[in-house]
Amino acid sequence: MIRVAAALTLLALTGCGDSVVGRSAGALAGSLFGDRRPPVTRAQVDESPYAAILVSVDGGKVAYVVLYGSVGGRQFWMAADRTVLVTQGGRLVATSGLAGGRIVDTWFGPPDPLVGPVELLDGAAGWRQVDIQPGDVFGLRLDCTMQVTARGPRIILERQYELATVEERCRTSEGSAVTNRFWVDPRTGQVWASDQWAGPAGRVRIEVVKPLSQ
Repeated sequence: MIRVAAALTLLALTGCGDSVVGRSAGALAGSLFGDRRPPVTRAQVDESPYAAILVSVDGGKVAYVVLYGSVGGRQFWMAADRTVLVTQGGRLVATSGLAGGRIVDTWFGPPDPLVGPVELLDGAAGWRQVDIQPGDVFGLRLDCTMQVTARGPRIILERQYELATVEERCRTSEGSAVTNRFWVDPRTGQVWASDQWAGPAGRVRIEVVKPLSQ
């Protein structure tokens, strides 16, 4: 298991200047408190060699964030203000620098059903544990079920995709309800967009404008 907290600390200390990708992130990525409109065009994204996402927090302004690095199947995305999001298979598994607090790390019990075929997601169940700060919340368990609620077109930065909408409903070990939504390509399993719970920071919306594989 990657020690995500240590990796996040290292990223915060080193910033965006220690690699070609890091320098690109510093030049291209916006703060998570940027403009509400997408700060880039589709043409600009297509011309860039780097994987990138659009991010907004609690329905706020939109930032363009470039991939800083990928380790052990987890992607580390760093904004210009050193806010870091960590994703795994499209799921947000750790954060650093968001107002309100952070998800320190996520551990899965059974494999995350989100990484499986869309046909198997309807009714799929799973559980995971998260550590959250502040408050020293360790091992908060989420028991979740998934349902495919719709299929249809979705436009992401001027490009249309045919996606399945997957809703995940969870109950925490403290009794709270959590709902996440993912927009998934039924053919490839690529998560192109999501609206996810980010612990004390609220909700984070992510749209993939250039995936890691491109």
